[in-house]
Amino acid sequence: MLSYTARPEPSPLSIWMEQITPCAGELAWCHSTDAYRLQKIIRRGELRSPTPCKVFGEPLSYFCYGRPAYKKASSTSIRTTGCAPVAILMSSELLKWRKRVFPFDSGGFVQGRYSAWLHRSMELHEFDITRLPDCARRFVPSFYATHLDYLTLQPRRPTIPYADFYQVEALVAMLTDTDASKADDRRFIVELQVEQPIPFEWPFVRGLILPQQLRATSFVSTFLKGPGRGVKVRYFHCSPNKVALEYQGLLEHLALQLQKEWRML
Repeated sequence: MLSYTARPEPSPLSIWMEQITPCAGELAWCHSTDAYRLQKIIRRGELRSPTPCKVFGEPLSYFCYGRPAYKKASSTSIRTTGCAPVAILMSSELLKWRKRVFPFDSGGFVQGRYSAWLHRSMELHEFDITRLPDCARRFVPSFYATHLDYLTLQPRRPTIPYADFYQVEALVAMLTDTDASKADDRRFIVELQVEQPIPFEWPFVRGLILPQQLRATSFVSTFLKGPGRGVKVRYFHCSPNKVALEYQGLLEHLALQLQKEWRML
């Protein structure tokens, strides 16, 4: 478990990113869960973590900028609908509740998955970009030409010099390396951590990507007629004989399509 304390001084990465002009558009923040947990979220009317995070030791909800990047890595088949994957797309209003923001999956950093690209003495706080209120809108133009390039994992080298910023150099090395054997594509996402409960209602919730089986449930229909009125839903066919990870590409595709409809791209 990581004992993490934000430093009073700005991180080197956030200092460098201050030179970047924020892009105009803004993507949704995506939360990955399953049908069983979604039912609990809807019934209590809020999204919050009921248990402490294994990495930071405190209750945290995790969100990925624009893409449902977190994966259920189990090799066991889904078997029951309750275990089927679900993606929730939420408004950028979430940033006002930010606890921490990092330019990658913080768990991957703590577990040493990025060691091929980072100096061995680098610490997580050196990449903390929480203090920037428009951190995600600065991160994308730092390393990508467009939001679409960010979502489709097509980075570019920064146009702003970074010779004095070894954290930026490490990110460039990590983002431009196509070898997935060391770390998966969670190294390409902006991660948002929220500690407090979030109202699970429109307009905080913008979209849901659900297995087809949930179309017939009373908790989903009640939500969409009530606090979720206005939420866009995309359903996909889900087989109990497949593992949840097999649907990852489909979830990402549907999230991209929704954001195109919302003219975020």
